[in-house]
Amino acid sequence: MAEPPNSAEVASESLMQPTDEAHSGKSTTSTRLKRIRLWAGAPAPGLAVLFALFYFAARAGVPLPTSGGDSSVVDLVAFHADPLETVWWIHIKPPLMTILIGSLPTDTFLPIAAALYLGMTAITVALTAWSTALLGVGWKWSAAAGALYATLPSTILFALLPTTLVPTALFLALVAFAAAALVSGHPLWGSWIGSVAVVGAFWTRPSIAWPLALVWLLALALLTRSPTLQRPRIAAFVPLGIGVLLVLGTQIHYVANFGIWSTS
Repeated sequence: MAEPPNSAEVASESLMQPTDEAHSGKSTTSTRLKRIRLWAGAPAPGLAVLFALFYFAARAGVPLPTSGGDSSVVDLVAFHADPLETVWWIHIKPPLMTILIGSLPTDTFLPIAAALYLGMTAITVALTAWSTALLGVGWKWSAAAGALYATLPSTILFALLPTTLVPTALFLALVAFAAAALVSGHPLWGSWIGSVAVVGAFWTRPSIAWPLALVWLLALALLTRSPTLQRPRIAAFVPLGIGVLLVLGTQIHYVANFGIWSTS
């Protein structure tokens, strides 16, 4: 006897894929409203809270840290002269952070970095709300999750500071979103997003990336849960394999050239 689908699968099917009820005008309208509520409505309260807090903090003259951090590690002039060599040979900072910091203009570094990091924080707020919504808990709880993350003291304090904290939070939110996609019946989405997130986290903060390998193992277990592997499930192994190769290749490079096991 076939097992009944879980609530997360039922909820996500109507939000991420077309349904067989598209011939019905009423059901089509309902599905569209659910999608709009998920992708636009769920993160809206959190984003509104985030930008309102920064607006009033700026109006009140509240000082927020925007300088220092990882910018002092990267020689911006050297990076702009030869980006590939700089990324290849800087061994005290992970490669993605070298690219992220080094790509910013030298003359307007602080305002551009602050805007970039605030944007990444906003994306993290949205991902928090979307991940919760994909689990089928309802729009209100999803919106509350995004708003809660936006009001965390650490979110406000470090949102403009160019360190590994904001990018790491972004990639961890991507891992959560990928996990939500996997458990709600979307292995291809989950494996690609999860692989990008794990590789990004490793290239940003390797010390927290090795535990994320457990997420990959969980993904593999979910992908093989069905007794018969279909093509979409087999294709989901491709990004997982690419991610493993990128992480192992990076680690081998650091061990072979610098004799170290960590990139941060």
